[in-house]
Amino acid sequence: MGAAERISDLIFKYLRDELLPEEAEELDQWIYSAPENEAIFLRLTDEDELRYQLQLLYESREQTWKKLQEKVPELAPPKRGMLKHISNWFAEKPARWRVPAAAAMVLLAGSFLVFHLTFRNNVPLSSKLSAPQTKDISPGGNHAVLLLAGGNRIILGNRLAGLVAREGGTEIIGADSGSIRYRLMGQTPGHEDSLPRGLNTLATPRGGQFRLVLPDGTRVWLNAASSLSYPAQFLGPERRVVLKGEAYFEVAANPSLPFRVQISGRSELEVKGTHFNVMAYPDEPALVTTLLEGLVAVRPAGSTRSPVLIHPNEQAIVRDSLHGVEVRKDPEAAEAVAWKNGITSFSDADIRTIMRKVARWYDVEVSYSGEMPSRRFEGGIPRNANLSEVLKVLSLYKIHYSLSGNHILISP
Repeated sequence: MGAAERISDLIFKYLRDELLPEEAEELDQWIYSAPENEAIFLRLTDEDELRYQLQLLYESREQTWKKLQEKVPELAPPKRGMLKHISNWFAEKPARWRVPAAAAMVLLAGSFLVFHLTFRNNVPLSSKLSAPQTKDISPGGNHAVLLLAGGNRIILGNRLAGLVAREGGTEIIGADSGSIRYRLMGQTPGHEDSLPRGLNTLATPRGGQFRLVLPDGTRVWLNAASSLSYPAQFLGPERRVVLKGEAYFEVAANPSLPFRVQISGRSELEVKGTHFNVMAYPDEPALVTTLLEGLVAVRPAGSTRSPVLIHPNEQAIVRDSLHGVEVRKDPEAAEAVAWKNGITSFSDADIRTIMRKVARWYDVEVSYSGEMPSRRFEGGIPRNANLSEVLKVLSLYKIHYSLSGNHILISP
């Protein structure tokens, strides 16, 4: 049995609670031989993650067939296979059934198998369990840096259970699932001046993502190569945060305390509802706000015009503050937030738009040789796929590429 098969067998036994003592020791050696191994083990033994990934596989297949049938009506629909059945069964069963169900799901969800992740991700093993080298590049994960108002920097990852830090009257609590939340401890009246006056900043690298619950209960998903700055407690007449990059917000309702998102030098949003996505990368040609629920008022930076109000299933597009706000009706709202749900999605996108998303999530450099075709593309790729799988999908669209290290060369 090869090293890959061996670790796969051990994890499967772990899920079924069948490990012998010496096997448990062997698995521990592999887990703690590298941080990447530990991250993969935690991910593959998280029942919520397993159920979520299986649901993604099912939904992705359903959406793909739906689009194919729109273009080829006579195409027969796929049979409803075991994936949906098992996902529903898993959700309905009591907790005591879920470990063996999770083990079965590891085996059935092909792209989520431990060695599909481990050995295509080029994860190092211990000397006892050496794996063949691969040139593949793994997808991004839950990685971020938290900069506190006092100047302390905290590296964040998947395994964060418990207290991370204290900032004034606020505790920062970590969770195993790649997220932190702020918990107000309460302040003695008259001591508000003792609170740190600077901002906290949560920043993700290229190839990173993270989740955050702000002090007011607002939930934020931060995409790769992004940052969000905010106070440890919202004091004063408003709740203001500063965004760079991309984030999805579910804002806690508080009519007496307006929530505002500032995008430095480009725009400001006043939130009158809850669910929306903001894509504001410096290398993108436009700042795009997509509203799913509620109301958002958008004003370009430096503009003296009245803010533009957008409604659910509308997008506000700011290309240049001098030209105001363009409102697009009925956009593909699900596409704008697909990254939050584990899918790199694109619709009516050119190759450069697609590759900007790929570059940020896989932390690679992209260059182009020759004049790129004007073709537009649509589709979706699971964000847990390795780079080689993404490039194979792109090749189906007749996109030519070569990969050297972390550099991708695209040619007509």
